[in-house]
Amino acid sequence: MNEALKTIVKFLEQSGLQQSARKLKEEIIMMKNEIDCEKQQQQMLMNIICQALEQKKKEKKKPVIDRQAVRRKPKVFTQEQTEQIMEKLMNRLVSKPNLLEDETLNEKIERYFDNATFQKMVDQADVFHDISNTSISNSILKKKRTETSEEQQQAPCFGKCNEYKIQESDQIVFGKIQQPQQHQKQQVLEKSPSVDELFTEEDVSRSAAKHQQFEGIDTAKMPSIIRPESGCNDSSFFLQNSQSFVLHDMEENKNIIDEYNDDDDPGFDLYEVGEKDFIKVAKQLADKFGFPQRAIAQLKKKKDEVNCDNEDDSAVLLKSQQKSQEESRKGYIYLPPSLKHPDSTDDFYPVEFDRVIYDCFNLKVIFDRERTGFEETKDFPIVINSIIAGRYQILEYLGSAAFSKAVKCLDLQSQKEVCMKIIENNKDYMDQSIDEIKLLRYINCNGDCDAKNVLRLYDFFYHKEHLFLVTELLKDNLYEFYKYYREKEKVNYFTVGRLQKLTKQILIALDYIHSLKLIHCDLKPENILMRSISKCECKVIDFGSSCFIHDHLSSYVQSRSYRAPEVIIGCKYDYKIDMWSLGCILAELWTGYVLFQNDTVQGLLARVIGIIGPFPENMMKEGRLVNQFFTKEKLLYQDAMEDQQQHYPNPDMSDASVKRKKTGLIQILVPKKSNLKARLKTDDMFFLDFVKQLLHIDPSKRPSAKDALYHPWFTQAQYPDGL
Repeated sequence: MNEALKTIVKFLEQSGLQQSARKLKEEIIMMKNEIDCEKQQQQMLMNIICQALEQKKKEKKKPVIDRQAVRRKPKVFTQEQTEQIMEKLMNRLVSKPNLLEDETLNEKIERYFDNATFQKMVDQADVFHDISNTSISNSILKKKRTETSEEQQQAPCFGKCNEYKIQESDQIVFGKIQQPQQHQKQQVLEKSPSVDELFTEEDVSRSAAKHQQFEGIDTAKMPSIIRPESGCNDSSFFLQNSQSFVLHDMEENKNIIDEYNDDDDPGFDLYEVGEKDFIKVAKQLADKFGFPQRAIAQLKKKKDEVNCDNEDDSAVLLKSQQKSQEESRKGYIYLPPSLKHPDSTDDFYPVEFDRVIYDCFNLKVIFDRERTGFEETKDFPIVINSIIAGRYQILEYLGSAAFSKAVKCLDLQSQKEVCMKIIENNKDYMDQSIDEIKLLRYINCNGDCDAKNVLRLYDFFYHKEHLFLVTELLKDNLYEFYKYYREKEKVNYFTVGRLQKLTKQILIALDYIHSLKLIHCDLKPENILMRSISKCECKVIDFGSSCFIHDHLSSYVQSRSYRAPEVIIGCKYDYKIDMWSLGCILAELWTGYVLFQNDTVQGLLARVIGIIGPFPENMMKEGRLVNQFFTKEKLLYQDAMEDQQQHYPNPDMSDASVKRKKTGLIQILVPKKSNLKARLKTDDMFFLDFVKQLLHIDPSKRPSAKDALYHPWFTQAQYPDGL
C-alpha cells in the first residue's frame, strides 16, 4: 500500500502536479500517525493484560469452596477487604472499558460478573448505580467507553477531587490528591467518563448521605480546580470564581428544556401584530412567557453582607474598569515603555508634541516611468502568470473579501510563494488598510510571529491606484476547511483533540495581541488560517478592524454572528469581546452550524437569551441601544419587512447596506428555551465548560486569554490527537 502511494506521489511530481502531490503526502503522514497510535494502544493493553496474568499466577491458590454452602451462609466482607479484592478490576472497567476488546480477557472478566462480592460492590458504588440492576456486557460498556489510551485521557473530576493516577505498574487506581498542609483536606465524588449517563439527582443525594466527607460542605464554595502557574494573575475573577464541574451545575443542566426542533431552528416564536395592538399584545406575551425575568438577571446580594460596598456583582469590576478608561481618555494614554515600535527611517519622527507621539512609515509608490494618467478601470485585472510591479508573479487566485482580493504569488527576488492582498480602489478601504499595515508592523516587531501565531507581513506598496499587502502564504481558513471536510469527506476534521490544539494557539495569539493593548474586533473562522493541516497549526489574520483599548471604540465592530452582547446593546467593551467570538467559533467548528445563526440582530439576541440565558441588569441599564431591540417588558421586537428572506443573502451583511420596506406591522420574538449542552451535543464536560466560560453574557465573568489557558480543558483533559 505504501509503495503504491509513493509511486503515485512520484508520478504527480513528475507530471508537474506539485500541489496534489503535497496534499497526498500530508494524507499519507496522517494515515501513518493514526496507524502508529493504534499500535501503541494495542501494545499498552497487551502489557496491562500480561501484568495482570503474571500477578494472578503469583497469588496463592485459594481452597475450593462449596458454592451452595456460600449461598446458604454468605461471607461478610468489610469495606477494606472488598476494595482489596475488586478495586483494581472495577477501576479498570470504569476508566478502560476498551480492555474488553480482547476476547480471552473478556471471558475471564465475565466470570467476575456472577460473583456475589462484585455484585455487592456494584450495588454500593455510585458510579455503577444506573447499571447495577442490569447485566453488564460488552454492548453496554462499549457505548460508554472512550477511544483513547490510558496515558492519553483522564476522567473529568469535580473540584479538588479524586483523579486517576497511572502508577509504574500501569494499574489505574483512584488516588487522593494531597492538599497543602495549611488547607483542610477535601474529598468529593469520583466521576466516571460518561458522567451524564451515570449520575442522577438520586445518586448525588444518596452519595452525599453515605460519605461523611461531604457532610457540611457547600459545593458552591468549593475551590476552583484551575491551578495557575507562575506569571498568572491569581487575583483574576476567572481563577477565583470559576466553579467548573460542581454537582449543582449538572443538576441545573438536567432541568433545562430544549425547545429547538433541530439545528436550523431560528430559535424563537414570531408574533406579528399591528401598531395599535402592539403594546397590549406585548404585555400579554410577557405575562404568558415570563418576561422580563427571562431576559434580565437581577443582581443578588449576599445574605451575610451588611456593607453594600462589599457587593460581589459583575457591575463593580466593569464600572471600575470603565471609570479608569474614561479618566485616562482625558489625556493621551501612553503605551507601556516595554513595547517596541518599528523604525520610522525618518530624521524627524517620531516626535512628541502636546501629549501625543507622532510617528510615520514610508509607503512605496511603484510606477511606470514613461506613462502618466489614470488607469482604464478601477478594478485591478488579475491575470495568471502576469507580473505585478516587476517582482510578483501571479500563480493562483485565492479569493475575495468585502474590499480586497487575494492571490498567490511567487516573489521573483526571494523565490518564495507569498500571499498578496489587493485593496479595492476606494478611499475608505485604503485608509483602513493603511491602519492594518501600521498594526501589522507594530505586531511583527514585538514578538516572533510564528511563536505567537499571528500573520507575518513581508512587504506593502502602492501601484496602479491600488494598495498592496504582501504576507506569508497560509492554507485555507477554518470556515472553508470545515465546510470542505463535512461536504466532501463526510467527516469532521475538528475533533475535540484538534480543537484543543487550535484553541490553545488562538489563545496564545489573543494573549499576545491583548498584551499590545489591541483588540482584534473581528475574530471569526474566516480570519483564522491553517498553517499546517497535518500538525493542526493555525494563525490569526486580518487586523484591519483592530483598535487600541484606549481608542474611541466604535459601536459597529465584529461580524454579527460573532458579535458580543455588550457590543450589540451599546455597552462599553474591552478585550473580552474577542473571547466571546472564540466561544462562537469553537461551537461552530464542533457542530458545523453557526451557534447564533440569525437574519437580524433581534434574531441573534433571541438565540443568545434562549441558549445562554438572561442579560445582567446592569448591562440592560447601561446599554445605549437596548430600546432599539427590547420592549418595556424586555421582549424583542422588530419592524416587519417585505420580502425579508431575499434581503439577507449573507447573515453578516450590514443592515445599512440592505434596502428594505416596512409593512406597517411589528414582529415580537419570543426566544425558545435551550442550553449549550443541547446545542453542542457533547458529553465532554471539559470542553463544554470551557465554551460556557467564554460565552458568559457578563464580560466581567469571561476569562481573559491568559486565564483561559489554565482551564482544565488544557491542564487535565487529554486526547489522542490533542495536546
